[in-house]
Amino acid sequence: MEGGVPRKCANMKVCELKYALKEQSMLHFGKHGKAINEIYDARGISIDELNEFIYVVDRGNRRIQVINFEGIFITNFGQGILSDPWGIAVTKYYIYVTDIIPSNLYRFSDYKLLRVKEEGKLANPHGVCVDYNGDVYVADCLNNRVCIFSESLQFLKCFGAGELFYTGDVKVTPDCIIVLDRSTNCIHFYSRCGDLINSCVSTGKHGIVFDTWFFCLDPLGNILLTDSINHAVKIISPSGQLTQTIMMDKYEDAWGICMSELRIIFFIARNGHYCLHSF
Repeated sequence: MEGGVPRKCANMKVCELKYALKEQSMLHFGKHGKAINEIYDARGISIDELNEFIYVVDRGNRRIQVINFEGIFITNFGQGILSDPWGIAVTKYYIYVTDIIPSNLYRFSDYKLLRVKEEGKLANPHGVCVDYNGDVYVADCLNNRVCIFSESLQFLKCFGAGELFYTGDVKVTPDCIIVLDRSTNCIHFYSRCGDLINSCVSTGKHGIVFDTWFFCLDPLGNILLTDSINHAVKIISPSGQLTQTIMMDKYEDAWGICMSELRIIFFIARNGHYCLHSF
């Protein structure tokens, strides 16, 4: 569930908040591999509402890994169910995971596993998030749209067809929906009704374009994207300006990113090890 985001998303002033990485903020927690305490091809990441556990999409091992903030592996789940997991969103009661190969969305809980029915059929779903009402938003990648489902995964509506071309990720604030379009390197701002408000291209004084599948929002409404090709995190203001690029030249890759009430964390793969960095 997205927390701490401002209400004015498309019209806010450029924020002067600057981020910096510190080596001591890095948490080393696992090797690249297939053992029970290893991760093979990490993707999405999420934090629970109590800020106790980090949920990592272990794509290559077809499971979700759960670790604490000391880097200790707690448990994992999803093997035998997930085929090609990608995005994840954790709420108080449920864990939602997108699965690319069967093109489905799953809801995990202590009681029952749910999946999306035929109505509102997805095609390569990627990013996923949950709003304050419990509705679930899915970046329906190959259908070039965003689909909305109820908490119980009943199809509600879709939007963005004809405006989106390769939907990568989605986040929701109380007043707008923010969508990443990978094909055009654009961030699109939609009203909560699904009407397009504004769009911006990720260019600016700190560089051009990004190669990302994931982003999150900070408390001031800035958009933070992991740039996996350029080994960087890029910050885009609520008005759509690229204001900062944080380079990580010594890191191999940067993938999932998320925010809790206490911190922003993102994934890096470093010399065959997985690490978490925080701001």
